Amino acid sequence: MPKDTKEERYRWLKSILDEGMTIKALAKVSPFFERTLKYWLNSYRKSGIEGLAAKSTRPKTQPRETTIRIREKIIELRKETKLGALKLRWYLAEQDINIHHRTIGKVLKREGLTRKYRIRKIKYRYVKTLLQPGEIIEIDIKYVPNRIKGRRYYQFTAQIKAVKTDNDSYFTNRYTGYLKSTNPLNPRLHAFNLLCRKLDIKHYLIDPGKPQQNGKVKRSLTGVTKSISMAELPLRIQ
Repeated sequence: MPKDTKEERYRWLKSILDEGMTIKALAKVSPFFERTLKYWLNSYRKSGIEGLAAKSTRPKTQPRETTIRIREKIIELRKETKLGALKLRWYLAEQDINIHHRTIGKVLKREGLTRKYRIRKIKYRYVKTLLQPGEIIEIDIKYVPNRIKGRRYYQFTAQIKAVKTDNDSYFTNRYTGYLKSTNPLNPRLHAFNLLCRKLDIKHYLIDPGKPQQNGKVKRSLTGVTKSISMAELPLRIQ
């Protein structure tokens, strides 16, 4: 069995070199075209078996490649003016050199002349309000990891004067029901909001994507192993 591409191609050419078979006849019994066999045969006669090695088909030249003169001009202007790609394009246009600013940016990046920007991380500082016990308690819902006797169990946390929840559909429809309401001035309210209004309880919502604003109840729910089924004990707020 041939060990590499050179030996595989030479094995097919031996029928022509040793046995005198024609290229047309070999093309009928091999999976290769006549043009391919002719190319291999010419390469073998010029360079021997090394000429049958697989070569890259990547083009050696690019007709639309930026010329060396333009690249050197871009690098020179960049070092002198410290300007970006768009303004460098304007400078080059004044010298009758028309080139896209993205091409200029690629040249600058390839030469390591681009600026490295550091992303500034925004730190949020949450002010903790001093409240009396029971004045406000965070609320959230937690699934018990496994079903018990085929039923799903949950844990809820409630309070007396106010409720703070996330934006889950269990607590609000601000991002779903409001958009589906037929009357924008009188949107359809969530059942939880209606219950809070009936009991004169304020309902606060945390900012979307900021679970740390409801961090206390999140930490209290991490070690939950048992809970109460919603079907067995409905949520009561007093």
